[in-house]
Amino acid sequence: QGGAPMLERPAAPANRLCWATAAFLIVCAVAGFGAESLTGGGAIWGLALMLVAGALLLALGGLIGFGLIPPPALRWLRLSIYSGPTRQSVALLATGFVTIGGALFLALLDGRMWGVLGLALLVAALAFMAPLARRIPRDANRRAQDDSVHRQE
Repeated sequence: QGGAPMLERPAAPANRLCWATAAFLIVCAVAGFGAESLTGGGAIWGLALMLVAGALLLALGGLIGFGLIPPPALRWLRLSIYSGPTRQSVALLATGFVTIGGALFLALLDGRMWGVLGLALLVAALAFMAPLARRIPRDANRRAQDDSVHRQE
């Protein structure tokens, strides 16, 4: 009773570049949080760094989820034969969302009005995206494969 069947292959340079990009963005987000924390709320550039890194992580996760860029991998690329890169994009999407939410919450604690507005927009966007995410059709390649199998039968 193991897990889902996996596809394993050595990571290509594009996978390594994507991994390095994601790691760099996470380091930037942590550096922004550190700057904001150590200065006692006086480093607006720390919040800006967190917001930009979080937005880029969301974009990176979205591009991976839609199959426009390869998923991150350092040595071996391991993909489920059922979900493909979608599973790996979820971690980047969640990290980006938490980073943006954390930066906006810190801005709220610092008394910045845009922190309140940003958090309200983030919650509203999440509320509107949840029903949409349930309706997104399966991957187009998967549908094409299913169609070709049905035509052969």
